[in-house]
Amino acid sequence: MPDISEVEDALCDVIVGVFYPGGIPAGDMPPSPVVGLPVRVFRGWPDASEEDEDLANGIVNVSVSPVEGMTANKDRFDTEWYTVVPAAPTLTASASGDTATFGGAAGVQQLAGIRIGSKAYSVVLGAQDDPADAAAMLAAQVPGALATGSQVQVPGSRMEARVQGFATVQREIDRDEQVFRIAMWCPSQPSRDAVASALRPALSGRDFLPLPEHTEGRLKYRSTYGYERMTKTDLWRRDLLYSVEYPTVETQTAPCVMWGSLVYSDTNSGRSLKEVA
Repeated sequence: MPDISEVEDALCDVIVGVFYPGGIPAGDMPPSPVVGLPVRVFRGWPDASEEDEDLANGIVNVSVSPVEGMTANKDRFDTEWYTVVPAAPTLTASASGDTATFGGAAGVQQLAGIRIGSKAYSVVLGAQDDPADAAAMLAAQVPGALATGSQVQVPGSRMEARVQGFATVQREIDRDEQVFRIAMWCPSQPSRDAVASALRPALSGRDFLPLPEHTEGRLKYRSTYGYERMTKTDLWRRDLLYSVEYPTVETQTAPCVMWGSLVYSDTNSGRSLKEVA
């Protein structure tokens, strides 16, 4: 589930892409084609001695860290499960009269089923199973059924056949908003201005931050702070503060419904309709 460390990683990935849009080229601290200086992007606060060395060598540091005390709970959604990756079965099924035929490719996380009247039968397939195995396992459940290759026959019946799979489902169990400090540690005023001028539009022009497990965070600009040389003659710094609202989720795989029913009631007329799917 996404947590604060993965949000920091996602911010770092976006920032690296701003200064190295074609990817970081080979070599020891290659210069950024955007600002003409090497740019080092990392989580946390810079080590003082390493920072001094980087500044002396004309290397820009960009650090990403959460701002203490600037966290808010943003829970406002329900916790219902929803599908993020639909099932995609490769097994196929068809029925004609009293015979069901399976084809395609079977295998793990797939289900095969047949229905005769109001009775339904289904099996979960394993990694080594094929369409013939699906037919044999189903025939073993149904009185009077015969399996021939990938077909199941129940003489005198009218049969339906379906296949399904497992989907990836998810529910949101928590939501937070955290403010992050993106600090630019630069060796000169021109380099600081160039770095800030490239970074802020790229971040502010983005509404969402991609996060793990099919989630994303809402990215918002908060404020800017500038520091003129501070205590070091060769340090020029500017901080950008951005908030990220992100979810904590629970994810699992679950079998999809193969056979179900829908009941509709009209309270005005008193009529009801039951439809078997």
